[in-house]
Amino acid sequence: MRVAKVLMQHIGEFKRDAIITPLVVDMCMVFVVSGRMALIYLGANLIVAGDLNAGDLTSLLMYCINILMTLGMLSMTIVMITMSSASARRVVEVLTEQCDMPAAKRRSPSSRMGL
Repeated sequence: MRVAKVLMQHIGEFKRDAIITPLVVDMCMVFVVSGRMALIYLGANLIVAGDLNAGDLTSLLMYCINILMTLGMLSMTIVMITMSSASARRVVEVLTEQCDMPAAKRRSPSSRMGL
């Protein structure tokens, strides 16, 4: 019975997270893509005006992509740390849980193997 209650709590938390997380990810992607498009648009206008070389715009875009990749790796590291801490908490919870089953007659390891 206790397991069912815990599972229902986790399912409720999962449903809430399953709704919020994609919305946040979508907002971040809109921000990143629109920023890159604005950078390309402004850079193209500067190239047409003769104030910027095509190579300079390309290098600027490469720097932006490198920064975004680094931020992505940092965010994945944070996610992995969060997941591992949750797993560690669950392992500790399982290891410290008291057994609810009645005590069985203990047998030696050799008798379990049929020796």
